[in-house]
Amino acid sequence: MANGKNTKGQGGEDSSLDGSAGQAWRQPDLLWGMNSDGDGRTKTQTSSDKLRRSKIRIKAKSRARTKKLRKSEYEIGYAKPPAKSQFKPGQSGNVKGRPRKSPKPSGVPQMWEQRCNDTFLEEAYRTISIREGIITTKIPVIQAVMRRIYLDAMRGDHKSQKMVLGAAQEIEGNNYKLHMEYTQTMMDLKKQGEDELEYCKRHKLVPPEMIPHPANIIYNSQTGLVHVIGPMTKEDMVFFRRAHEFIKCMESEISDTVTHIENNGGSKAVRQNLESLQRALQKFKQEAPGLLNG
Repeated sequence: MANGKNTKGQGGEDSSLDGSAGQAWRQPDLLWGMNSDGDGRTKTQTSSDKLRRSKIRIKAKSRARTKKLRKSEYEIGYAKPPAKSQFKPGQSGNVKGRPRKSPKPSGVPQMWEQRCNDTFLEEAYRTISIREGIITTKIPVIQAVMRRIYLDAMRGDHKSQKMVLGAAQEIEGNNYKLHMEYTQTMMDLKKQGEDELEYCKRHKLVPPEMIPHPANIIYNSQTGLVHVIGPMTKEDMVFFRRAHEFIKCMESEISDTVTHIENNGGSKAVRQNLESLQRALQKFKQEAPGLLNG
């Protein structure tokens, strides 16, 4: 026996520890790395395991020391916000959450839907950024495409030139056609109204209410443009009548104020009120000249 001492186990049997085993039991650090095999024998922890664990402990201490040092020497600058304004652990940067998306149509379009046209127009007028020299501008996609076609036409591309000229001629032709149709319609309406008024005057009849009134349809022979300075619909007629009453009311108030000043004299406040009324009436007549003929 290594230590000369006997111990009694269970059942009254004597048990003893040899020198190496007794030393292992007396050193708890060795027991931590001991494994048991099938025969009941024990194996101590290898030196490589100890070295690996010691390296892990050293790295952990080094990371903690570096983190503490960085906290103490933290400099505020680009991509380094102040520590008090940084997000805390577990705090979300988007408090309101992701915005709810609009529901998208699914399945086959209905008979009244035109999804293809809607998608085409959305993409055509989607804003993109383009660079011209050192300047960056945002324009719709369709404008960028048209600009590219014009640039190709200026550089001598025959297809682009033909497309640009054809589109310009078609647009101008359609505008001219619409203008001539509108002018002819308004001139016919003016002629019919004048004939109706002449007929009522000849037979001493009350003329009907005409909207627009022939006198409010003015044709400029020099420019070829037609202007209507009066109401175009019944709803406009109601508005024009109320505005005409408003003008008459302002003119009456201005006249009464002028008479009061001439007879009794007026204070500074009364004269300033008169000037403001005159300016307001003049501005109203300039912005809506057709109201005077409504």
